[in-house]
Amino acid sequence: VWSVRQAALYGFRFQLERMFEARDAKVDDATFEAVVKCLTDIQMDVRNEAVITLRFVRSRNIITPLVGHPLKDGHPLVRQNAAITLGTLGAEGEGAVPFLIEVLRDGDTKVVEAAWTALQRITGREFDRTYAWWRDWYEDEEKRMEYVCPDHPGVSEHSVGLCPKCSLPLRRQ
Repeated sequence: VWSVRQAALYGFRFQLERMFEARDAKVDDATFEAVVKCLTDIQMDVRNEAVITLRFVRSRNIITPLVGHPLKDGHPLVRQNAAITLGTLGAEGEGAVPFLIEVLRDGDTKVVEAAWTALQRITGREFDRTYAWWRDWYEDEEKRMEYVCPDHPGVSEHSVGLCPKCSLPLRRQ
């Protein structure tokens, strides 16, 4: 029953909030995977609760699951919360920047606002909400950067992407 799945996520989120306040929020792999699985649930309320729950994980590990389905979800509330959740990572969320730039073309103004705010928090840049402005800036930045895997120093690319060995987002260097 979808309402039970949603309630379980809410309870887990509440627990994570308490742990986060105590500065010892850690999520084991099995629990993390269970929450990530809920990102593709048939019920929008469950997907949305899973996105909000990931907000309290505070790890770069949430980037890959969130830039997939949630940022492209059919419901604007899920897309909006996915952008907000990515923005909570601050500079750690740099792997989400190109995906958030694409979200600036969304038809829902609240989703665009959330993506713009997330981009500002992640990059420290104060551009307006225009997709072309952010895209041009990012393309210029990308030409000067190399992307490396934090766990596999030998893996480097000239464009953003995922590590072929561990599937983590590559970091700009």
